[in-house]
Amino acid sequence: MIPVLLRAGARYHLRHRWQLALALLGVALGVAVVVAVDVATASARRAFDLSTEAVSGRATHEIFGGPAGVADSTYVRLRMTAPDAAAIAPVVDRYVRLPDHDGRVLRLLGADPFAEAPFRDFVAAGDASFDMGVLITTRSLVIARSTADALGIQAGDSLHVAFGASITPAVVAGIFDPHDEAGRLALADVALADIATAQELTGSIGTIDRIEVRATGEDAAEAVAALRASLPAGLRMIESEARAGATARLTRAFDTNLTALALVALVFGMFLIYNSVSFSVVQRRPLFGLLRAQGVTTRELFMQIIVEAAVLGAVATLLGLAGGSALGAMLVRLVARTINDLYFSVSVSSVHLAPLTFAKAALLGLGATVAAAVPPALEALRTPPRASLARAALERKASHRAPRLAIGGFAAAAVAALLFLLPSRSIIVGFTGLFVLVLAGALLTPAATILFMRAVRPIASRFGAVGRMSPGGVTSSLSRTAPAIAALAVALSVGIAVTLMIVSFRSGVVRWLEQSLQADIYIAAPDIRAGGNVTLAPRLPEAILALAEVEGVSTYRELSLLLPSPDAVRAGGGATSTDPVRPDGRAISADPVRSGGGAISPDPVRAGGGATSSDLVRMFAFDPFQQHRDAFELLDTDPGTAWRAFDRGAVLISEPLAYRRSLGAGDTLVLPTGRGAAAFAVAGVYRDYASEHGVIFMPRQAYDIWWEDRGVTSLGVFLGEGADATEVLATIRQLPAARGVLARQNRGLREATLEVFDRTFLITGVLRLLALIVAFVGVTGALMALQLERSRDIGVLRALGLTPLQVWSLVTSQTALMGLSAAALAVPLGIAMSWAMVHVINRRSFGWSFDLVLTGAPFAQALGVGIAAAVLAGIYPALRMARLRPARALRDE
Repeated sequence: MIPVLLRAGARYHLRHRWQLALALLGVALGVAVVVAVDVATASARRAFDLSTEAVSGRATHEIFGGPAGVADSTYVRLRMTAPDAAAIAPVVDRYVRLPDHDGRVLRLLGADPFAEAPFRDFVAAGDASFDMGVLITTRSLVIARSTADALGIQAGDSLHVAFGASITPAVVAGIFDPHDEAGRLALADVALADIATAQELTGSIGTIDRIEVRATGEDAAEAVAALRASLPAGLRMIESEARAGATARLTRAFDTNLTALALVALVFGMFLIYNSVSFSVVQRRPLFGLLRAQGVTTRELFMQIIVEAAVLGAVATLLGLAGGSALGAMLVRLVARTINDLYFSVSVSSVHLAPLTFAKAALLGLGATVAAAVPPALEALRTPPRASLARAALERKASHRAPRLAIGGFAAAAVAALLFLLPSRSIIVGFTGLFVLVLAGALLTPAATILFMRAVRPIASRFGAVGRMSPGGVTSSLSRTAPAIAALAVALSVGIAVTLMIVSFRSGVVRWLEQSLQADIYIAAPDIRAGGNVTLAPRLPEAILALAEVEGVSTYRELSLLLPSPDAVRAGGGATSTDPVRPDGRAISADPVRSGGGAISPDPVRAGGGATSSDLVRMFAFDPFQQHRDAFELLDTDPGTAWRAFDRGAVLISEPLAYRRSLGAGDTLVLPTGRGAAAFAVAGVYRDYASEHGVIFMPRQAYDIWWEDRGVTSLGVFLGEGADATEVLATIRQLPAARGVLARQNRGLREATLEVFDRTFLITGVLRLLALIVAFVGVTGALMALQLERSRDIGVLRALGLTPLQVWSLVTSQTALMGLSAAALAVPLGIAMSWAMVHVINRRSFGWSFDLVLTGAPFAQALGVGIAAAVLAGIYPALRMARLRPARALRDE
């Protein structure tokens, strides 16, 4: 019997092609958005992983020094004393620019060919046409075939390589082409050089960036322990996976937020499937009634409906995979640009389709479709055969069920509030609460629609017979209109919530910039994110201070630190340095800095057992001009108290770091210094939006003690009253020590920061638009279904004298009321969602806080978009219904 029923169902769907097409389109779009985000983020992550794997090779550990790197002599000494089970090799790993090729960025890998065999063999594994002797004896590079083709160069051509302010010519000694696709992707933007050449190109003669270690065999653990014990002061050894994992974790919250926003589009698809399947059940209720009266079992009918939905979901999933792959290729550029702006340099040259993406799409598409089909299938089973022959049965049930659904909606809202208020830091719990809140809005939609139509009926009645019938037409087909209104309301509420979140965040960033950018001019070394140790000329601060218009200068020394995980710091006593001294011999602190001794683990990352949850953060050695202290909005302590502690050697930490580590004023933070791990007192927590993983400000005098480094990476220049910043900036740029530096006025830096901010949220706007398109399809599907279902009603009205124009006005006014109802429901739902995004999702994702700003623009936009979307979606059904011939509509009565 089931095959017969399925053939009948197939004939039904083929007769209603538009209804089938809209259902497929809705689910396919929902799946496509999820797949596209997954493809984009996975492609960027894979590009980073492949590049890291290719550059790190088979190293098991890495040895790092301080900001100045590791001395060549240290590497030579370690190589001579390294155990047999531990191979070591020097590496220079920087990012350089090609000024003659639109500033394209390459990752420069300087290696010693004689020590590389245990670590990397990607050149030998591919087709390479160059002389190794030339690579060693000349200033030359080897690049991948894909890079050479993109740059339009070949072996023997010259390149200008820029690092910092210096530009150095080099020759392309050869081109290699890895055999496997993974190798080609990983090395697409990597340039290989002899380590001496890399040192010359990056101005790091005599130093290297790290020493790689590969410990293998039964004696690997002992070899690592022996090598670690022989390290000079200031060097530390970490597992290679730990550093790569800490860098990769930087984008975890970003990826999670994009994925959650994409899943909202799939929720709309579920509304569409529910609408399509339930309408197909309504249309065939008389047929189902006859079949059940003739002995067809409820199980057979249930299986027919579920199988139809599964087939529909499978086809929509395949379409969604194809569309999502194409859309992902577009989104990957936005994702990569955001990662480059905020996190680290990554070059994505291809789209990666992981098997997990296909599995996720199948699960979401099929699962959502079948889940949405279950309620109408159960409805068909629970209805007696006699009632199945009555067309109004379902609508009466829908109206009677609205109060119970409303109670369920209030209960879901209470559950969402509970999830938001739980003392949890889980992003998943926060997003679960957000989706429960969306469910609450959907459950409240039928009752809210009834109440809204009752409220507007007196106003609509002023527009004659059409006006009086319009609200009733919406509520009389509640089973059709409520899902469409819910889909549109959720889409509009998401738009409201995301817009309010962005507006609030942008408002907070603007206020933060106005407060934090106290200097008139900012000067920075021409560094590239995630690469290089570029510092300003040592004479530059003094040269700027000598200018008559300059009142003061704040200096910064920026470096990246891999903080130890909390469980990697051993508890216990130990010697405490109560009198750390300055270079001039005077004490700087009586209590805030504790030396390494026995209390702190000398290696902030465990030597074995896998990577720990270390954080990669930015630290600034800060020597502030007095006025610059006002740039910090302290959250948990008095500014005077905090700055007195700072002057004694304590550190200021940003709000995200304090949130992730549960730290506050008076607590201690363990830092891996140039003299070993040490605990520093926290002077205070300040508001900051520069990094979601944390920023540390350390007094320069304490930094000079714990790190053997005098470099300066940026300056804040304060001008005297009446000084012209533009003229002073021009004067600074003419100083010999300022050649090639990045210099901007306060206003220019603020505008550049906001430009990055707006680019960051561009992909959010794209996803929001896609979600609205899915909802628009939902409204169109609902109105098409309504047109088919109400053809007899319209035929009666036409027979009673209603003109085609009045029919068109009736349908259009009903769609406008549906859009207005959706917008009215979206306002409170959007406000609740925006509160959750601002105070729960963003707090748990990124660690920062800002105030929710309510503006009228998002609400006006939701109202306009809601009405416009509903009216536009109803134009075609209205025309169809206006052209309906009464005799044809009534011939079956």
